[in-house]
Amino acid sequence: MLTMHKIASAETLTEINKAIETGKMRLAIPLIGFKQRTSLDAQGEIEKQILEEEDISQESFKIPAMPEITARGELRTATTPLNNFLISEISEDSTNPSKHKAEVSFTLYRGSYATILLRELMKPRNPIKAGF
Repeated sequence: MLTMHKIASAETLTEINKAIETGKMRLAIPLIGFKQRTSLDAQGEIEKQILEEEDISQESFKIPAMPEITARGELRTATTPLNNFLISEISEDSTNPSKHKAEVSFTLYRGSYATILLRELMKPRNPIKAGF
């Protein structure tokens, strides 16, 4: 898979927004790691300030004793399209009679988490009142 990126600026903002609207681009944000450069301009200053306040350097993400958890850093999409979403059945929940259950199916892009989508689908109307 070919990964390309374009940095948003005042000059490219209209073009990038159109590309996002048509599905040709997606908004990405950095996951800091030892190889990921900080962003430019104001966003980069925020990232640097947070690292400084937390007393973390990018080298902190290199863990020689446990290389399997070493983080190189990368760009990660901030949102992901939901494809082929289908609710195939809504019925009473036999294990919890006061509730209903739904059978859903969907497709997400690689690197997206179904658990996050399911959490949003199952979230109560008032999360605070429900204890979340």
